[in-house]
Amino acid sequence: MAASTLCSTVVQSSSGSGPVSSAGSWGTTHAMVLADAGNDVVVHARRKEIADAINTRHENPDYLPGTPLLPSLKATSDPAVALAEADVAVISIPAQTLRANLTGWAPHIGADTLVVSLMKGVETSTGLRMSEVITQVTEVPPARVAVLSGPNLARESAARQPAAPVIAAPDEKTAEQLQEASQTGYFRPYTNTDGQVFGADPLTFSGLAGVGDLVATCSSPLS
Repeated sequence: MAASTLCSTVVQSSSGSGPVSSAGSWGTTHAMVLADAGNDVVVHARRKEIADAINTRHENPDYLPGTPLLPSLKATSDPAVALAEADVAVISIPAQTLRANLTGWAPHIGADTLVVSLMKGVETSTGLRMSEVITQVTEVPPARVAVLSGPNLARESAARQPAAPVIAAPDEKTAEQLQEASQTGYFRPYTNTDGQVFGADPLTFSGLAGVGDLVATCSSPLS
């Protein structure tokens, strides 16, 4: 699979291709996880010097200094290149900039590409969640959109410490595909299909993505 991270990161995996958007700390960290899981990863970095550092030094000196990145993790400052033939597009950018950025990226997202949101929060002007903005702007069907949530902390994951995040998607197959693509010895994602607006499963709040993430956020000095 190939994956890409937008807004700084693009990822491509051995079973496909995909982009990760965002070369910030969390975008780069998740790109690292995908590379460690055996995927070929492409990160979209807005600044060419960061892309060059990732490609030549295998490090993001601005956001993850001292964290070694595998040579299979590449970077580019061109989002079209990052998204080309991507099986998975992972997006990690500030919530309020998502709509504007997606407008430019949408034409480069493939018809079968899975889109993953690493973002928290809602769009203040509409009240929409990030996954809803993604489906609205890109017209990607909800079944191909997923959300990765906690409990996890970027610095701990970057240090390759154990983490058990949750990948949620309306379609169970989509969640399981992404789980397989991002599982490593230290990063063990669980899946969830709960996503009903104003009618969510109460048990979700007592699980990893609910109380688990709350505890991590409130108790860790890294949060």
